[in-house]
Amino acid sequence: LGLSVMIRRSPAMEDGIRIAGAAYLAWLGFASLTASWRSRGSPVTETAREGPIRRASFREGLVVNLLNPPIATFYLAVVPTFMPAGASARYYVLLAGIHVLMAFACHATWALGLDRLRGWLHEPWVPRTLAALTGGSLLFLAWQVSRG
Repeated sequence: LGLSVMIRRSPAMEDGIRIAGAAYLAWLGFASLTASWRSRGSPVTETAREGPIRRASFREGLVVNLLNPPIATFYLAVVPTFMPAGASARYYVLLAGIHVLMAFACHATWALGLDRLRGWLHEPWVPRTLAALTGGSLLFLAWQVSRG
């Protein structure tokens, strides 16, 4: 809220934030392109097979999701709007549980689908190509953002 008031009072600040965001996207794009040119394989796919790394990745993902402000905002601001007047806390828990199950099903589907692609993803050219495409996309997005 404070940032939006500052931007409203100073339109130049909005331009500064937009240009800074575009510069950050460009930096990410160049970093991704550089990584694609230097890469000789995919260290991610090689280390993903190791047990301790898989557990650490799961733990990191869990912490990021639990501490993610948009997730907290969703459960505090959006979910209650679907509750009828006078509904009990159990109804809220039911709605939140339904959302968690839907998200779990979605992510499990992604995980199973990507697991099936694992052999193809181990090819050295695949991660390099994906990094190059990502870098090009980020540079294009930075250019679009900088134009206003």
